[in-house]
Amino acid sequence: MKFFALALVAALAIGPASAHYGVDHSRADHYHVAQASGTAAPPAKAASKCDRPGEVSLAGEVILRIHAPAGGLDCQQRADKVQMRIVDSLSVGLVFPKDITVRRVKNEWAVFVKDILIITADAYSAKVNNTDPKTLAEIWAKNLRRTVPESTPQKPL
Repeated sequence: MKFFALALVAALAIGPASAHYGVDHSRADHYHVAQASGTAAPPAKAASKCDRPGEVSLAGEVILRIHAPAGGLDCQQRADKVQMRIVDSLSVGLVFPKDITVRRVKNEWAVFVKDILIITADAYSAKVNNTDPKTLAEIWAKNLRRTVPESTPQKPL
């Protein structure tokens, strides 16, 4: 268990430190995140965009970016909250790509790792990203699935 905890801390420490703001924005799977909490309320006004997006990274790869503050949190604080949800989900045992799912929660689509809520894709986030909430959640889940094998320690041979 100590190995798992150390590997997890190392993977997450490397992620945000190596993430850069010059990420290719033309990638089809790169979407902006406007709402990461469980609430569906959009930011009060468009002028409240952050100067710098909050990034959520895993295994050195940016999974998503948060571009608007909400719920009294700035973009980086919101990204940190999502990052901690990912850490929590990876700390309960081995996680495989099949454990990352998209489910409907009330009127929103959400990404889960096993039964742990990671992020919701509300209508406002989807609008910012020129898509619908279900598709946005699926893209976030795909990005997370791609990085999980690199972040989850494997059983020794």
